[in-house]
Amino acid sequence: MKPAKLLAGKDGLGRKVRWVHVSDVPEPTRWLVGEEFILTNAVCISHEEALQEKFIYELESINAAGVAISCGGPFLKHVTEGMKRIANSFSLPLIELPWELRFVDIY
Repeated sequence: MKPAKLLAGKDGLGRKVRWVHVSDVPEPTRWLVGEEFILTNAVCISHEEALQEKFIYELESINAAGVAISCGGPFLKHVTEGMKRIANSFSLPLIELPWELRFVDIY
């Protein structure tokens, strides 16, 4: 299995994590309060790069701790340059996970 990779937001690795939240909705902030670390399969944003970038902006707007995205499966094949650029601009940690890695196995 491929390892997880930090793709962006290295300077934000010290952010406080209040909670880990799994979200596959395109506008997750309705269910978040801040400082959550988000795990996603990117189901609802995989088909459009503008939605992917908006997803990152939305997470930053509520001060998310970071985001890990499963890539390589039937949805998002890879994290886009736009997502990395936005995450870096906010120092929002952005991690690419191999599709085969189950969220329950992350600890």
